[in-house]
Amino acid sequence: MQTATALRIAARDLSLQDDWPAGPTIPLIHTSDIHVWRINLNLQITSQHQSILSKYEHQRAEHFRCERERRRFLVARLCLRLILARYLSVNPAQLKFQTNAFGKPFLPEDGSALRFNLSRSNELALLVVAAAREVGIDIEFMRAEASIDELAQRFFSYVEVQQLRSINPQYKTTAFFNCWTRKEAYIKARGQGLFLPPEQFDVSIGPDEPPSLLANRLEPAETSRWSFRELFPAAGYAATVAIEGTLRAAELWSYVLDPGRPAS
Repeated sequence: MQTATALRIAARDLSLQDDWPAGPTIPLIHTSDIHVWRINLNLQITSQHQSILSKYEHQRAEHFRCERERRRFLVARLCLRLILARYLSVNPAQLKFQTNAFGKPFLPEDGSALRFNLSRSNELALLVVAAAREVGIDIEFMRAEASIDELAQRFFSYVEVQQLRSINPQYKTTAFFNCWTRKEAYIKARGQGLFLPPEQFDVSIGPDEPPSLLANRLEPAETSRWSFRELFPAAGYAATVAIEGTLRAAELWSYVLDPGRPAS
């Protein structure tokens, strides 16, 4: 008989947990909910699509040495604009992004109170959208060759490192990426980048543990301020979203790029 842990790992590997239907053209979001959009970074985009992007976004793409990564970056930024434009009923090319002091992007105040966060890894990206609440998301392709122990020593807390060492080797890679995405989602939701030291807070790590913030040694009250949701975007990926306050529901959608309507 399979253990609960084994069943959970099998579910992740088979991508049975989440369904990602095509998202609505006019999404409506409640303040207690979140929307998560899955984006295929191998989408083919046209010159019309590329014209939606800003000069700055094209310049950022040129920083990638690999053509594949340049293209995937542009796809992610394009879909970010197209999706947010659906919520705001605006031309996606006219969206103006700003960043806070730590580099987290946001939309200038326009009365919508829309919050968002984008993460990409390998062939997929996830975009989370919320209303009037801070939110962060992280997706990681679970590379079997990742230097798990070395990375954990550098970026995990002492408590998390000890927990990782105690986990059955069969589930160690999954536990590592659970921890990584949960920490990244929380850091991104806080919007402070590495000014929030990753060794100063603990998240749940076990492959059969629900995602949660267990401790923050700098701000103990933080543990009751955030909710987490584990996501299963595809086989071989780990993902987590962190949202300020209580999470009532999460709508999960795939973004379908219509080549005939590049501006919507």
